[in-house]
Amino acid sequence: MSILDENNFDKFVTENTFTINDEKYKDEHSIKIRRDKELNIILNQEAVTQYKRSKMNPNIIDTIPIIDKSKTNYILKNIYFYSINQLLNSKFCTSKINTEAFIESIELHSQTYKNSEYIVEFIDNIPTNHLWSDIVDIEIKKQTNIEIGNIKIEQIPENSSSMIRYLNLKIDNLEVYLSRNKEKNGKEYANGTILYKGNPSKELRDKIRNILSFFIGRILILLEETFYDNNWNIVSFKAFSPHNTMSNRAFKINTILPLPLNNKLNNKEIDSKVLSNYINLFLNNYDLCDFNHISWLYWHAQCSALHTKCGELGATIEALQKAYIDKGWSNAILDKSDFKKFKKDSISIIDKLSISEENKEILKDKFHNFNQLPQKITLRKLFEDLDISLVDLELKAWQGRNDSAHGGKMKDYSIEKLQKQTNLIQGIFHKLILTISINAYEYYDYYSDVRGKRNHRKLEVKEITELNLSSNPRENWEENIKEVLEKNKDKKDEGVISELLDDSDLEDSDLDTSSFPLSQTK
Repeated sequence: MSILDENNFDKFVTENTFTINDEKYKDEHSIKIRRDKELNIILNQEAVTQYKRSKMNPNIIDTIPIIDKSKTNYILKNIYFYSINQLLNSKFCTSKINTEAFIESIELHSQTYKNSEYIVEFIDNIPTNHLWSDIVDIEIKKQTNIEIGNIKIEQIPENSSSMIRYLNLKIDNLEVYLSRNKEKNGKEYANGTILYKGNPSKELRDKIRNILSFFIGRILILLEETFYDNNWNIVSFKAFSPHNTMSNRAFKINTILPLPLNNKLNNKEIDSKVLSNYINLFLNNYDLCDFNHISWLYWHAQCSALHTKCGELGATIEALQKAYIDKGWSNAILDKSDFKKFKKDSISIIDKLSISEENKEILKDKFHNFNQLPQKITLRKLFEDLDISLVDLELKAWQGRNDSAHGGKMKDYSIEKLQKQTNLIQGIFHKLILTISINAYEYYDYYSDVRGKRNHRKLEVKEITELNLSSNPRENWEENIKEVLEKNKDKKDEGVISELLDDSDLEDSDLDTSSFPLSQTK
């Protein structure tokens, strides 16, 4: 075993004998710490006290210091006691108290942890569906000595070797290595580690993990982080109760890659160079996309039930639109000066109406979003400005999502139709986020019966090679776009667009908005 295939929390709880290092807890007690099925850290405390009645408040306690047999000190953070049982013994004036609590984190720090040379994050839910491009050879050399008393009889050498795949990523001038352990029985995910050479900030590591999750198709669950010095001695350790398992639904979803991650244009392999390039591009536009927030919404949508997924993916698209608007893009109908005059004139008219003051204020309040395009037109205008294709079927799916999210009645419900409608909405999001973040020209179309890639711009697929995307998708991309558009100006918008419009089972219903099931947007 090495630091890359085991976790420190398991070693931490091997003996599992701790006491609280605080005078307030001087009575006889013992503590056990474990993870539950949802990977939350749970504390079990058993204490015998001389007091007749426990005064412990079953609320959150900020910190509790604990110590193990070797006198190593740890800090428990944000402990929520949700179960307290007390048995009183009136004869001996004692009480036995059993408590159970949720722990947000366990921490160990030395004085030198800020000077660490390596950081290892132990994570879960790493997809195992794809081959990884990089390989590390492991060679183990052992020697077994056989002795009787002081007599050495024999030395038996034992050599073994193995090979594991990993991803060697170059991100923001950092060396980052993603490795995974063997897949769990019958699952399409495994646990593993992210190794950072250097000491990147928590904020940067959180961003990298969020982007990695999006590109490799599963939300990565952070369970612990360990800081090491140059000789691989632990200088800091922190184990977490994960906040993003979505009640364990994160482990049950299908792996969803948004676009090919290799130059072979297949979905079987992830190439570390291609992935590194995309991550670096995404980092440059992380705040533009408000991706801390968008990532959270996206994975909640992916982990939601099918009948609510349309609504939640739609909310994610709206949040991305808002982030883009906040950064300067406009969905206004009138420019500011014209609308200001219009608003002033309108308020003057409202003030003269023979209605109650309350109703006047209600009318005036309408102006806060009066100058904004409707959602359907906003989406179409944004796609036009970004030069992304958006066909009628996708617009109908988007309108249907809006109607159903606001209480539209179900009609002619079918799982197959609902899944296709959901895939259309998911495709809209992928096209939008991939264009804004990395200026990608293709993505996986989960709406099609066969998974594949297609060009999401108004270009024919055969023209993609002219854009030289493998080197730097953003380099001179505007000039390249203009050049290819000029070549294609007399050509029709073909390919998958005609395929979408030829989908008979959805066109039969004309995607009537009433056919969408009731969905929630939050």
